[in-house]
Amino acid sequence: MTDKPLISITTPAYNHEKYIEETIRSVIAQTYPDLEYIIIDDGSSDNTWQIIQDLKPECEKRFARFVCLTQQNAGITRTLNRLMENVRGEYVYSLASDDVAKPRAIEKLYRCLSADPQNVLAVGDDEIINNRSERVSWDAKRNILPFGTGYESFGSYLQKMRPDVDFGGENFGSYKTLLAGNYIPNGFLMRTRAVSPYTAEAPLEDWYQALQLSKKGKLVYLDEILFSYRWHGSNTISNIKKINEYSKKTFAYEREILKDPQFGQYLDIYTRFAETGRKKTCFKLGNFFEIYRCKSPSFNKKFLRLFNKTWCLNSKSK
Repeated sequence: MTDKPLISITTPAYNHEKYIEETIRSVIAQTYPDLEYIIIDDGSSDNTWQIIQDLKPECEKRFARFVCLTQQNAGITRTLNRLMENVRGEYVYSLASDDVAKPRAIEKLYRCLSADPQNVLAVGDDEIINNRSERVSWDAKRNILPFGTGYESFGSYLQKMRPDVDFGGENFGSYKTLLAGNYIPNGFLMRTRAVSPYTAEAPLEDWYQALQLSKKGKLVYLDEILFSYRWHGSNTISNIKKINEYSKKTFAYEREILKDPQFGQYLDIYTRFAETGRKKTCFKLGNFFEIYRCKSPSFNKKFLRLFNKTWCLNSKSK
């Protein structure tokens, strides 16, 4: 052990027998010394749990503490909360059971996160790999291309999709920009004390967590490849219909959170975004009358503005 704080790594594992060994070995190879590793197999029907058991002796030798649990399938939300219940580290690193962390990822993210007590999340860029662990590129619709012929990293793709965000600037990870959708790459390190419990009411768990963290401190981006994000047929975000449904639910649940008086300033931001975010004017008469459409993660509605009052044309409520 050293004088560095303990960092926890958590992995929810489900039916990833093809990838789980590579994931675990990427954690074993981390250059940061003081780590605990917590894995929960969420009722996999393949050989995932057996592979975890086979690697248990190596993990127990490498980590200050190694916890591996199996359970009947409970879903990602309950599994993430159970993982957090087992965390003892001052910082926690999230790693899916089909992704891979670069050897110096945690060391570099810790250095960044610990540099300022206001920092609550640090994340680097992700290279994109296929089901054979080969580096690939994306086109604009996230179809796989040979490496070097499209977007060469998740970060480059996200920056193109979100020109409103300065990834190296002050508005990275701001509540206002995150309301328009999640753009935080995978493989992030968080302060454990800042992590909020997950909920099935907000099924886009990474976006939900980023929104909560943005109310508590700063999110920081390192322009360096620290993670390998695996893109294959079963990625959740490749299912556009499901993602749209999850986005609506997560965005709607955020409104419920903001009913707490302590979040008054964020409720104002949320309301303004809901009424004017991604605004497209349909008709305007001077500065006093306007009909416009707003596309947010939860709806696509028309609004009417008369002087400084606004009405939603798709519902009875303002």
